[in-house]
Amino acid sequence: MTEAAKEMPHHLVPGSLPDEVSEAVAELGLGRAIAYARGGGRPKRRQLTLYAFDDGAVFTDRRDRVVAAPYWDDVRSLLFDVHVLIDPQLDIGSVLHQFVRFLTFDIDDSAALSLELWDAPDRTLASDYATYGMREDLRHEFAPLVSAVRDKVSAAQMPRLCQEITEGAEVRFGPFTVSRDGLRGNAELLPWSAKPLIFYGYQWNDTPPKGNRGLVTVRCGPVDGGPSSHGPELMRAWSAQVPNLRTLERLCDGMQSDPPFIPSER
Repeated sequence: MTEAAKEMPHHLVPGSLPDEVSEAVAELGLGRAIAYARGGGRPKRRQLTLYAFDDGAVFTDRRDRVVAAPYWDDVRSLLFDVHVLIDPQLDIGSVLHQFVRFLTFDIDDSAALSLELWDAPDRTLASDYATYGMREDLRHEFAPLVSAVRDKVSAAQMPRLCQEITEGAEVRFGPFTVSRDGLRGNAELLPWSAKPLIFYGYQWNDTPPKGNRGLVTVRCGPVDGGPSSHGPELMRAWSAQVPNLRTLERLCDGMQSDPPFIPSER
């Protein structure tokens, strides 16, 4: 790897790719390199490296052998979740130990691949975290890769899903369903006129692994208080139960546009 690549650990420069990755990129025409990250993986808890490109991804094992090379169109579902792990220490109080980001890919004609990215916390004491929250976009090491992957998968999915819903089909996102009539969850239908909005946050989980986990909530709004004032929480689910969350967010926005459903360009 070049010195420039070492200084920018998520951005690839010419000459920094393993040979098998370069060959796969050339053969498949995956385009420009965006970012990469190495982490724990499944199955068998193996180490995986994910290289993200304009038109697809390449997964390699610890020996830099290519495990999978899907186009973004091949990713049927992408699960994203974050755990904030707490380490109780009686002398100074609870300490934030790690953030764990989970990216799980369900790829056509292939077993699901999961990447676990361990991050250092941006705050030390849990009391500070509870008071000030988490500065995910400012500090955390893997934010560029995670954001790029979620955007690419969503952009690949949007045209097909928009067409299906326009033709009257319903699209499932775990416990949520999107249709021309509205957003359904918890056996309740919210019409698009209610302006349902998707929020991603965190909530304490008492079952292992204990700590804060990603939580998806749905609120209506904005209400009379202004554009940042929203109605009460109406639906919720753990983010690990909601595949393609970025796509769900974009579909909800698109269904409330005028005219509805104008997919962003890929």
